[in-house]
Order: sequence, then C-alpha cells, then structure tokens
Amino acid sequence: MRDKENILTKMIKKAYDISGPLDEYKRSEINRIGNNAFMMLWFYLLFTNFCALLVMSLTNIGTYNILLGLLLSNLIFSIDVIGGYVIYATRKAKLSEIDVTVDNYPKQKHLLKKKSALQGISWGMSMFLIMGAISPNFSSLFSWISFVIWLISGALFGLIMYWYHASNLKKLKQCDD
Repeated sequence: MRDKENILTKMIKKAYDISGPLDEYKRSEINRIGNNAFMMLWFYLLFTNFCALLVMSLTNIGTYNILLGLLLSNLIFSIDVIGGYVIYATRKAKLSEIDVTVDNYPKQKHLLKKKSALQGISWGMSMFLIMGAISPNFSSLFSWISFVIWLISGALFGLIMYWYHASNLKKLKQCDD
C-alpha cells in the first residue's frame, strides 16, 4: 500500500525543491533552514515597520507612497534575500539533488525543460499582471511594450530555472555486474 502525502508535505517539498521522500535528515535540515529564514524575515519586518512609522511621523510624505514603498521592499526582500538563502541552503545541504541513471538522463532533462518553461511563463505573466495592477489606472497592463518586457523576463527566468534544475541532476554510474 502506498502512503499518501498530505498537502503540507507536498507544499514543503515544492517550496524547498525536494524530490523523493522526506526522511529524518531532510526534515531536520528543512526545519533549520526555515527557522533561519523566519528569523531573518522577522527582524527585517520589525526594522522596516519601525522605519515606516518613523518616516510617517516625521515627514509629510503621503501614506500611499510609504505603504507602496514598504510593500515593494518587503516583496523584494522576501523573494530575493529569503528565497536566495533558502535556495543556497538547500543546495549546500544537498537536499535538492536528483539522482538519475545515465539511461534516464535525457528524459529527466526533457521534463526539466517543460517545468522550467512553465515556471518562466507563469512568472512572466504574474509579474505583468502585478505591475499592471499597481500602476495608476492600469495603464501598463494594456501596454504592448510592457507585455514584451515581461515576456522576455519570463523567458530569462525560465532559462535560469532550467540551469538551476539541470545543475541539481546527479548522474549515477551504471554498475555492470
């Protein structure tokens, strides 16, 4: 009988880019990495919220501009710094390595191409919609130049993700007994 993974385990494996079952070592490393990321994010949020309150009380800058700056800086910090740390730490702990036989290697690379293309498309379209939504009067949402920029950005993101996933493939040598 096959054990079904619960939704939380699937989300953890997706967030940390882990293939295969979660054993005790992987769970302890995930907990360590997650705790470190949480502490960095918590101190960052305390600092930025204090700075936002200080700026609002000492200046005449509109609250909309301060809120928008705070949201964008939090988004950038969460994605770039925290996401970068999680990727670095999982790679250093070798949690994201995928063991592939020599025969199965081309098939796995083809699957990675599909996965990376889907990631690039979804990232490019979501950023196009988010940036269009935060612009005044949704003006950049209907701009062709904005669409082309985010299309190219999505393609570059897909290429970077392909390179990252392909670098996690680890060929296993075949044993001829």
